[in-house]
Amino acid sequence: MRGHVRSGLLVVAVCLLASVANAQPFPGSGLLETQLVPDARSAFDDVRFNRNTPIDQFLQDTFSGAWMRLEYLNYQISDPAKVPLGVPLADLEDPTTPFEVTGTDDTTIHMARVPRLQGIDLNQINGIKGSFGLPVGQFGYVEGSAWGLSATSVFAQTDPLPFTNPSGMGSFGSQPITLLATTLYGNGTAGNRLLIYDQDFAAAYSADIWSGEANIVYNISTPQQGLRVQSLLGFRHIQYNENLAFGGTFSNISDFDTGTGPVVGPLTNSIASKAHNNMYGGQLGARIEYVADRLTFGVEPKVIFSNNRVTARVSTQNLRAAFVDTRTPDPLVIPAVQRLFSLNDDAVVTNASDTQFSPGFDLGLYAKLRVTNWLSLRAGYNILWLGNLTTPENNIYYNDDGDTDTLAPNTPDVVVRQNTFSDRFIEGFTIGGEILLP
Repeated sequence: MRGHVRSGLLVVAVCLLASVANAQPFPGSGLLETQLVPDARSAFDDVRFNRNTPIDQFLQDTFSGAWMRLEYLNYQISDPAKVPLGVPLADLEDPTTPFEVTGTDDTTIHMARVPRLQGIDLNQINGIKGSFGLPVGQFGYVEGSAWGLSATSVFAQTDPLPFTNPSGMGSFGSQPITLLATTLYGNGTAGNRLLIYDQDFAAAYSADIWSGEANIVYNISTPQQGLRVQSLLGFRHIQYNENLAFGGTFSNISDFDTGTGPVVGPLTNSIASKAHNNMYGGQLGARIEYVADRLTFGVEPKVIFSNNRVTARVSTQNLRAAFVDTRTPDPLVIPAVQRLFSLNDDAVVTNASDTQFSPGFDLGLYAKLRVTNWLSLRAGYNILWLGNLTTPENNIYYNDDGDTDTLAPNTPDVVVRQNTFSDRFIEGFTIGGEILLP
């Protein structure tokens, strides 16, 4: 009996060893590692990492195909109008041409000129632009962008003061400019009052702009490659500001007041004009692209219909620090010694606001290189035209109340006017990168 049991156990042991030998040709614990451990890991991965919750599904459905773009801008703004910093005189239509001013001795002739706003070069302005797009099924995209340029200031070109030409002559043998002037109306009519500068004069211009927009982009024809066409409907907000400031000092370094010498503690006057355009309205456009394997070329025209809330502000400080009431010697009417005046004018500020329709047009040209499935490089050129803007050089009404009494209250009537509008071109290059979410 015991022999039969031992024989049975031996047979079972031999069968088990044969089974193990056939399943694992090498000795050791490889069977557990290759069969049990991988199964456990796979089950763990499924539970821990491959869950597809409703939130995961919502995020995937919402952001799949979305894109984000960041671009560097290098733009320029068209120059302001080259307007005179003054108005015509009673006997001189264009005071920017040199004219004679007789000194207080009634014999010395000085050459004066009203500066013109010129030499303003608003180029090479840096900026940044951020954009995004969210797909709306097969319908198209909801897109938005915002961009802005850094504020920039430029000095205008004027004749140098004080005059130090050793030859004593102006260009091409003409009389040298020894005075710069700002001419004023006399209670609304052309007169002979000049604010004069002989020590120094400067004029500076500054501008800044930013814009934001939101659009619905509809897929008209969007094949994987070839010609793509999308329509665009949206809203845009633009803020465009410009400032003009100028003024100078009369110290009698030119000896206009003959024989009296330089003025002790001369006063400097200033005139500042600020123009603010706050535009908001709709826009209509299209996006036309040609898509190759890795390259995309596109053009994006947009017409802008804006409601523009314009605000203009003009301020003066020490306006009549030094002025001449007439430029022709007539000692029988006005004694020569009284033709140079100085009034202590306080600061005067005037404001005006209005609402205007301001059309615009935005044209974008670009090329895009697909580096990977999720990264593209983009370069382009944009031209933005804005019409019916208020600008600072057109907002100053150079007027004076004709006062010469130092004891009377001085309220020079320099006010803004809103009947002159202008336009601007803002254009330049863009370069940046675009990320496409899977």
